[in-house]
Amino acid sequence: ERGEAVQKVEMKAVLGSGSPLTTVTGGEGAYNFSISNGAQVSLVPSKNTGFANGVSTQDLIAIQRHVLQKKALDSKYQRIAADVDGNGSINGFDVLELRKLVMQPHTKFANNTSWRFFDKQTDKEVYDVANVNGDMNVDFVGVKIGDVNLSGDPARSSRSTTGTLNLNMADKAMKGGEVYRIDVTSDNFANINGMQYTLSYVTNLVEIESIEAGALNITKDNYVRYAPGVITSSWSEADGQNLSSDEVLFTLVVKAKSEVQLRDALSLNNRVTTTEAYDAEGGLKDVSLRFDGQDSGFALYQNTPNPYAGQTVIGFKLPEASKATLSVYDVTG
Repeated sequence: ERGEAVQKVEMKAVLGSGSPLTTVTGGEGAYNFSISNGAQVSLVPSKNTGFANGVSTQDLIAIQRHVLQKKALDSKYQRIAADVDGNGSINGFDVLELRKLVMQPHTKFANNTSWRFFDKQTDKEVYDVANVNGDMNVDFVGVKIGDVNLSGDPARSSRSTTGTLNLNMADKAMKGGEVYRIDVTSDNFANINGMQYTLSYVTNLVEIESIEAGALNITKDNYVRYAPGVITSSWSEADGQNLSSDEVLFTLVVKAKSEVQLRDALSLNNRVTTTEAYDAEGGLKDVSLRFDGQDSGFALYQNTPNPYAGQTVIGFKLPEASKATLSVYDVTG
């Protein structure tokens, strides 16, 4: 929609007879076929990879606001991107389907492809030519399903944040075998209408048994046990929420397996789902996990550029100078 080239699109030229011709678009999104004059041909673009590219909880907010008639999605291509289940309408089922992808970025849509393409002139997904006559230019518009706010635009290579949302917990000295209810609060939860994160915990020290709702309407649809020691979560509302520092956002139910300080067992990171929050004005915020008002001291930042080819930079923070091990995982964990 913004005129950026879409690479690695498989283009098929289906002829009236014989096997179809196939090519793949390059860096400029261009393709070329050599077809005899007088031939009948149908041009069919397709791309069904990178489902999670450009998709975040911020897209869920935009869809929720559209469904609740608070702010309509103006562009027809945005509305196509929001129709995640591909049934021709936009509703709460699209929100549920997309939230699953945010929390499990290696998965696919049940009834849709990752991209859809429309002929620029006719809006059809297949361009039919009854009788080829000389050179022709046929342009398609690519729509990344789920990426309503176009954050997967190839021109974007970094995140620009407007501050940090603090998630606060009281540090606890926990004893093995005991179950603890850990309330999560915030001293700057102002006009926030979305948040997502990856919460990691040390499995030989603790187990997170559940996450319970507080002032935020957290249900089992809002978090996933992605892998041992890894929980991903996504929460969103159509309107910004303003909560005081003594209001409990949600509660972690934690079982200790041995004696341990809570701060030594939990951390937020970007291992699976990028940890970030959003305000109702569209601002993007980092999220900090704090114990007794102090930063946890450990942080792993989003790589930039992202996506990348060849090399990328990954920032991190340690509470003090020490050796560290950085493990890199693929999308399956």
